[in-house]
Amino acid sequence: MNDNDLLNTAARVHDELLGIARMFADAEHYKAAIQTQGFARLVIDAAEAIRQETQIKQLQKVKLAS
Repeated sequence: MNDNDLLNTAARVHDELLGIARMFADAEHYKAAIQTQGFARLVIDAAEAIRQETQIKQLQKVKLAS
């Protein structure tokens, strides 16, 4: 799986989790809604961190090659 696939999958998971959070909020389970939103944010943050790490490694390889 490449970084773009990872980010796209993370975005879909994020959207699904936000949908679940809305359902919790509609049912007046606000604590669960907030926790689910937080988890959704962690999914996106983790995918973005992996993408950035990969970019840094690629830049380091380019610098070493030149």
